[in-house]
Amino acid sequence: MKSPRKIGLIHLIPVSISLVFSYFSAILFKSSNLLEEDIAPFLREESIGAVLYNVFLFIGLVCIGTAIMLFLSLRRKLNILRLFFILSISIALFSFYQLYILSITVLLPRSLAETLGSDVFIFPVSLVLTTATSYLVFFSRNEFLVMLLTVFYASGIGALFGTILPFWSIVAIGLTMSAYDLFSVFKGPLKKFIESISERDSELPFKYPKQTLLRGVTVPFKGINIGVGDIVFYSMFNASVFQLRNYTPIVTLALFATITAGVFVTLRLLEKYRALPALPLPIILSIILLLLWNSL
Repeated sequence: MKSPRKIGLIHLIPVSISLVFSYFSAILFKSSNLLEEDIAPFLREESIGAVLYNVFLFIGLVCIGTAIMLFLSLRRKLNILRLFFILSISIALFSFYQLYILSITVLLPRSLAETLGSDVFIFPVSLVLTTATSYLVFFSRNEFLVMLLTVFYASGIGALFGTILPFWSIVAIGLTMSAYDLFSVFKGPLKKFIESISERDSELPFKYPKQTLLRGVTVPFKGINIGVGDIVFYSMFNASVFQLRNYTPIVTLALFATITAGVFVTLRLLEKYRALPALPLPIILSIILLLLWNSL
C-alpha cells in the first residue's frame, strides 16, 4: 500500500464500499445455494489436512503470479506485463460475471430463470460486461469510476472466497498471507517489483498521461493506491461472518468498524513511512473479533 503524506477519513471510501458490496454479494451467493459443493481446486472440509491444502494452494497461486510479475518487470517486458494484467483481470471478471448472473437468475421466477439462466444469455452478457469493465478499468481517465469498478470485482471475488472456503481455512490463509505481506513489502518480491517499475512506468507507450502500469491491480483514490489483493482479503473476511454459528448483523457492523479502523491506522502510519503492508493489522484484528464472537 502506498499513499500521500496526509490521510483523512475520505481515504476509507474504497474499503468501505468494498465491505458493503461484499456483504450483499455474500448474501446473494448464500441465497442461491450454487456454492454448496466443493469448488475446484479448493476443499470445503474443516479437517487439518484440508486447511493446510487450501493454505498451500492459495500461497502457491500468489507466488506464481508474483514470480511472473517480478520476472517481466526485471526483464523490462513492461508491455507484456501490462498484457498479463489485462488478461488476468479479464478472465477473472468473465468468470465472476457468469457466476453473479447465474446466482441472480436462480432467485428469479422459474420461467424467467430458465430463459436468463441459459448459456445463450449468460455467455454473451458476461462477455460484454467483461469487455466494458476491462476497458474502463485500464483506459478510463475518471479515477472515481476506475476505483468503483476495481473495488467491484475485487470485493466480489473476496465474497466468493469467503463463501466457498471454510472458516478455519480463511483464518489460516489470512494469518499466512499477513506474514507473507510483511515479508514481501519489506524484503521480498513485492518490494523488488515496486522498485523495478518505479522508474519505468514512463516507458509505456499509452495514449493517456494518467495511465499507469498498476491499473487493474491497485485501487487508486485521492493519491493512495491499495492493492486489489488487500481488498479481496478484507472482503473475504467480511463475507465469512455468515459461517459463524451465532451470526447476527451486529458482528457485520463490528467487523466493518474493525477492518476500517485497521486500514485507517495503517494509512496514518504511511505519513511517516514510504510503504507498509496493508493486510496484517486489519486481518489480525478481524480474526481476533471473529474468534471471540464465535466463542460466545
